[in-house]
Amino acid sequence: MYDQLLSLNRHAEAAFAYHLAEGRRGRQPVSAIAQEWRQFTRDTLRMAGDTLGGVAVDDGGDDGGDGGGEGDDSDGAAPTKCISTSCIEGFDVLKTIDPSSHVAALAAPHDAEALERLMRARPEPEPTLLSRAVVGIWPPYFWGESAATLIKAAGDDEVKVTVTQRGAFEVHADRIERAPTSKMRVADLVAIYASKLEFNTTFFSRQAPLWSMPSLLSTVTQLPWMERLRLADVTMWMGDGHFHNTLHNDPHDNALCQLHGTKHLLLYPPAAKDLLYYAPRRNSFAEYAPGKGEHKRQQTPVISDNTAQINIAKVDYEAFPKFRDAQKLQRYARLERGDCFYLPRTWHHVVFSEAGAESGFNLAVNLWFDREATLNGKQPSRSAVAQNVPRPQLTLNEVHAALARANPAWGAGPGGTVVRGKDEL
Repeated sequence: MYDQLLSLNRHAEAAFAYHLAEGRRGRQPVSAIAQEWRQFTRDTLRMAGDTLGGVAVDDGGDDGGDGGGEGDDSDGAAPTKCISTSCIEGFDVLKTIDPSSHVAALAAPHDAEALERLMRARPEPEPTLLSRAVVGIWPPYFWGESAATLIKAAGDDEVKVTVTQRGAFEVHADRIERAPTSKMRVADLVAIYASKLEFNTTFFSRQAPLWSMPSLLSTVTQLPWMERLRLADVTMWMGDGHFHNTLHNDPHDNALCQLHGTKHLLLYPPAAKDLLYYAPRRNSFAEYAPGKGEHKRQQTPVISDNTAQINIAKVDYEAFPKFRDAQKLQRYARLERGDCFYLPRTWHHVVFSEAGAESGFNLAVNLWFDREATLNGKQPSRSAVAQNVPRPQLTLNEVHAALARANPAWGAGPGGTVVRGKDEL
């Protein structure tokens, strides 16, 4: 039921089905593929003498361990991965940013009225930095304190990840070969990042839905400026900065909140689309497993028309000469930990990420929302309220209230208090 609803973009209903099943059956054991990655992580980090600075990798993140051999030169250890910007392909383009291209910033504190004014701006809403929007006041902000903190918050939750060779790019003239995906525990993904071991492979959690990650979703509480947002999705992004993001646009408005590391966004207005080499392209998908690598690659009937062919990390101007004109319209945003960013739908953008020097990862959460439903104050249907089933376009409080009915353990806010919406779902 969860997978079926998720495939139909009925995200809140999928969350309800998942949490209801967990409430009836209790937490399920780690999946088979996540078990493989757990063993891979244990074996690799043991060989390298790495225990995340005292947080043992064997037990999913409990305090303890013998402190390991920090800096151990054990035989067989992989070389250290470089995560500085000098080693990330494409970061050179940020050195030529015109200072006048920086987006406007809105200083804290923020409220629902301020965000609504941004959405109502004419002739069209503009990307805007919400400076220090969640610093010290939003539970997810504290996920980003360290690798150990994130492991403690959600070590056993499983997250979808892409696994690809360094430097790979998905978009071709006639197709998009999506990076192969797998699923692993948050604890193991964070441990791999924090080890900073070089595998010539990039692990990237791209737009991972939080609906099936109860330890994290339960802490995504509603701040005053979020209270009117009618949600389309809630997702997480985590990586080491080496994945080559595509230039694309999205159908929903977006509040992107930076929790760890730094993000840099290059943005182009909706009117620049004809300069960016979009085209309908068929997608292929594959899976990845440790010891097996990429497998089960399949062509699908899925057509994407919101992804450009240009690789911003190394632009081929002979192939894409019109992009020079697009660059004259380019805007830039830099997000530090605790900043959020309002990104209106259909703005074209590409993201570069800097990982934390100690943690080895970058972390952010997206709140995707429907602009018209938010501005019109659209309420869930009465039948949905009667059935306690979350529908698309609920607020965060309404989502948490409905999930609490399915499984109180995962519908609670800070301190175990159930967060209820105005309608008391």
